[in-house]
Amino acid sequence: MKTATKQSKTEKILWAIFGLMKLIDDIYHFAPGARRVYSLSNVEYREIMRKIQWRKSRNRFAKFINDLKRRGYLKTRIEKDKRAVILTPKGVEKALKITLERSDKKKRKDGKWQMIIWDVPENYKKTRNRFRDALKLLGYQQLQESVWICPYSVLKETECLIRFYGVESYVRLFLISEVEM
Repeated sequence: MKTATKQSKTEKILWAIFGLMKLIDDIYHFAPGARRVYSLSNVEYREIMRKIQWRKSRNRFAKFINDLKRRGYLKTRIEKDKRAVILTPKGVEKALKITLERSDKKKRKDGKWQMIIWDVPENYKKTRNRFRDALKLLGYQQLQESVWICPYSVLKETECLIRFYGVESYVRLFLISEVEM
């Protein structure tokens, strides 16, 4: 798991923008491919710069925002005399992964395990692979081909992932009392 000091500049910026988004809209309401528009004032831009301890010029920050746009994480445009920042689906996914990496995973007090059985069709291979990678970030371990288990209390996060990737009809969740590996 990455610590805050080992994060790349990209992750710090996306995390700061995502933090502002969370004030406006709860992450669990994102739909697959969602695009949300958030207007940032100059004060909010300075706050982001302060949070990431970026003491260089505004030009350097603007260049970095342009780099994030070039890499497909966000888009910007002017709306009502304010700069609007749009996290693209790729940016939302990256921010979600950062959220999962930072989440505090605690073992269940009752000793039970969260189990997920899923069978996402081959024609959704990219979605299936991204979903699998996100499950790993939550602490899931593969028990069989499409059977994964996790000793942590991550039900809400798992449900969020299922909705985010739009795989509700291909997934079943269970709570099991013991696992023999």
